[in-house]
Amino acid sequence: MGKECSLCKRPVLSRDATAVIGLYKRCRKWKVLPYKGGIFDQDERLMELFDVIDDEVDFWRRKRQQEQEGDMLSEQMKSRRAHGGR
Repeated sequence: MGKECSLCKRPVLSRDATAVIGLYKRCRKWKVLPYKGGIFDQDERLMELFDVIDDEVDFWRRKRQQEQEGDMLSEQMKSRRAHGGR
């Protein structure tokens, strides 16, 4: 990584990283493994990379959920104050 996008300031991913993420998304969408055979026939390094992607997706999903719950709580508190603390 290292470089940032000039438009959104997010890290620019390497071609390899982009390819792995694309393969991950296709495998999830079509519910297939990347290579012929079962789970133990897959490339171990690729499976480890898929695990890393899963962990990142879970982390950001939880973070977004916590932020939404915090926003809801904040709105409830504002509403109570506006209605005299009911």
